[in-house]
Amino acid sequence: MACCTEGLDIWGEAGIELSTIKIVAKINRVTLNAPVSPNQEGQAKEELSQLSPFGVFPLLKLPCGAVYGKNAIIRALARSKPLGTCFNLYGRTDADAGKVDSWLDLVRCRVERPSAELIGQIEGTLQINQRSFDEARKTATEFVETLNKFLNTRTFLVGERVTLADINTALALIPLFEHLFDGEVREKIVNTVRWFTTIIGLCAVKGEIVEVKLSEKAEGPKKPEKAKKEQEPKKDKEQKKEQEPKKEKEGKKEKQGKKEKEPKQEPKQEPKQEKEEKEDEKEEEKDEDEEQVEDPNAPLYLDWWKRLYSNTKPAQYAQMWPQIWKKLDADEFKNFCIYFSEYKYGDQFKKTFQMSNLVSGFLQRLDEIRKIGFGVVLVLGNEPDNLHALGCWLFSGTEVPKGMLECPDYESWNFWKADPNKDEDRKLFQEICEWEGSFQGRNLEVIDGKAFK
Repeated sequence: MACCTEGLDIWGEAGIELSTIKIVAKINRVTLNAPVSPNQEGQAKEELSQLSPFGVFPLLKLPCGAVYGKNAIIRALARSKPLGTCFNLYGRTDADAGKVDSWLDLVRCRVERPSAELIGQIEGTLQINQRSFDEARKTATEFVETLNKFLNTRTFLVGERVTLADINTALALIPLFEHLFDGEVREKIVNTVRWFTTIIGLCAVKGEIVEVKLSEKAEGPKKPEKAKKEQEPKKDKEQKKEQEPKKEKEGKKEKQGKKEKEPKQEPKQEPKQEKEEKEDEKEEEKDEDEEQVEDPNAPLYLDWWKRLYSNTKPAQYAQMWPQIWKKLDADEFKNFCIYFSEYKYGDQFKKTFQMSNLVSGFLQRLDEIRKIGFGVVLVLGNEPDNLHALGCWLFSGTEVPKGMLECPDYESWNFWKADPNKDEDRKLFQEICEWEGSFQGRNLEVIDGKAFK
């Protein structure tokens, strides 16, 4: 970072992550140009792909190279001043710097991930999953309660001054204080609240985050917008039903001679309308599944493939693959696609069990696509600084299914489509399924793995 501290270009969408970067830059007197959206076209898109080949944003362009990912960027900005200098965001010593990094890693797992799940369901951008909502709320609540005990004898997280750990943690907690931590919760975490209000009250923070409205009542999951739109026609139909009896009464006054005929005719129509409404509702419920399962043979083929993969011993894999590729090459199975995925933030994990738990949690949240998908995700590398997660997927349809796109963990993974006609893509798919290989030059040891089937 010492190479330049003025006029740096940055790409990213508005939100807490970008605000955190701008605040850290302001404190360390690093000038950033106005943020640019990563959704570019033409030549600008090509230039961005060269800076961030894996499509990870936010992205900061430096004369000595590009840095992408929020944590990596704020680390680079915070290190623009040497340790020991006044107001250094990494503390005064190497030990302080290590503690700051520990807090960044901890917040990524214990705050930012559960927050994405909670806020997504509260705002209706994610499908309601009460189990995952409760688990995320438990994780976030336990974090602030433990933090409250930690702050009982401390003013700041590291040392006696504000550091990057304080700024990153406080900003990550803002959505939770605004939507989830109501007065009852805040009464139990007075130390955390005191520290939180101190950090968000800093001039540099207030210049970017104008106001934080603390929650008056904890919010719960809301139905996605699509579900709300589906309810509107139902309300209209109910109003029509309420209006029908009024019309009947008016008709009775005007045509007394038809008192017996009219009641007989209308009951015949109502059952038909109700049947049509029920059929419409069933069709709407099936819409999402039909979008994902484009091929009627999909469940049959996937069941066949899952049984074959599960029952084949490693020594017999060489005999298994010709059958699989022959099936996929057939015309009747053209509506299938293969994708690869790689976790973006593997460098933030120091222990294998942490990465393994992350993979397990990711796969558990994908139950709704189990009938139309198969996958294997491996944990590669070695502790403490070289852990990776690499996966392969077989989906019904030509793109990543909607259930995967709506998973809160999806944004933490890079997905790219495989070309089954290319030998290198077939080889990588086979190596991941077999838990053994060079993995397209990565040359990393397999530590653990999970199958989604």
